[in-house]
Amino acid sequence: MRIRTAAALLLLINVAPPVFAQAPVSYRFTFPEPEHRWMQVEASFADLSSNPLELHMSRASPGRYALHEFAKNVFDLAATDAAGASLAVTHTAPHQWVVTTHPSSVRVTYRVFGDRTDGTYLSIDPTHAHINMPAAVMWARGLETRPVNVRFEPPAGSNWRVATQLFPGADAQTRPRVEFALTWYRPGNDRPVATGRWPLYLTMYPGDRTRLRLSLKAVSSEGIPLPPGPYDLRIRMVREGSVSVSNAGDSPASLPVQVVP
Repeated sequence: MRIRTAAALLLLINVAPPVFAQAPVSYRFTFPEPEHRWMQVEASFADLSSNPLELHMSRASPGRYALHEFAKNVFDLAATDAAGASLAVTHTAPHQWVVTTHPSSVRVTYRVFGDRTDGTYLSIDPTHAHINMPAAVMWARGLETRPVNVRFEPPAGSNWRVATQLFPGADAQTRPRVEFALTWYRPGNDRPVATGRWPLYLTMYPGDRTRLRLSLKAVSSEGIPLPPGPYDLRIRMVREGSVSVSNAGDSPASLPVQVVP
């Protein structure tokens, strides 16, 4: 089946999370002294081979390919095993560190200084943290395709909120996620013939606007293709177990759709 719309709406992108067999790389960001413009990073690498662990700071940032040598802002680097015992680290190049002998799990901690809010570097102060990942995150050669978990821990007593396009993790301290509810009707009939959901993976605040592409599938709730013909597609935003935006005083968007063979 093909879908032809009578209005220029956004067609959907289905993003299915991949399945990974390897242990993820985990990062923990903390801010013990934001007034001194530095961030503490803890990186955990698991399921490692016996090969030397080669750690790198990026030298450039996507979109600005001049060399910035972000390693110049890294200090107090240390490596330990899972029990906290120190491991020897060799600083083999300005942007590279090597842990030659190590067990299967290694924890690396370091501090990174940042006082530039320009989209390329890192910026930390008592009011906020603006984090460009290449300027802040150390990565390990050979582990680039592993999934990554990032945990943000704002300074104690602060009112910082995380604004990111990263997907929230299982332990994220967030409200139930907001989703688009898609309901298909035949014109003139208020009995729905199909329903669907699409999660909103953006952090948005009151007054924010964005443009999205939604991928539409003309199938019933049982997965059966809808017969060709005209439909009325109604789109509203819902928060599971909390509220439907249309029930809170707003009306769902309505879009005429023609399903063709």
